[in-house]
Amino acid sequence: MDTMKRILLLTMIAGFFATSASSQTISTTPTEVRQDVKQSSPTDWEKRITTDLKLTPDQITKWEILNKEYKVKIDEVMKASDLTKEAQKAKKMELKKEKEEQFMQLLTPEQQSRYKLIIELKKKEREAEKSKESGS
Repeated sequence: MDTMKRILLLTMIAGFFATSASSQTISTTPTEVRQDVKQSSPTDWEKRITTDLKLTPDQITKWEILNKEYKVKIDEVMKASDLTKEAQKAKKMELKKEKEEQFMQLLTPEQQSRYKLIIELKKKEREAEKSKESGS
């Protein structure tokens, strides 16, 4: 009887882990549009965009130049002691919007659509993450 209890307990534990593992996989969207942005660094984001949008070598070069140019501009804004935190944030958002507009000009119409989808999914994930944090 004691052996039977152990087998039942082990079966229940195995079932629990199998259920947990399967619920954590995300297969509702193509692998290229996976939602693992939560803990990604800018380089992870750049790699993802390069891969998911299938950027050409010329587009990659232009995008890298654009990233460096705007990183310098944003860093300058964040170091500006004459700006309030709100003004820094507003200027940073303005620069990011400019950068995105220039980036969109580098893309084909198909790549633009794909990029918009990726951004929309990223926003939804951030909103879901904020909801989890405020709900906990």
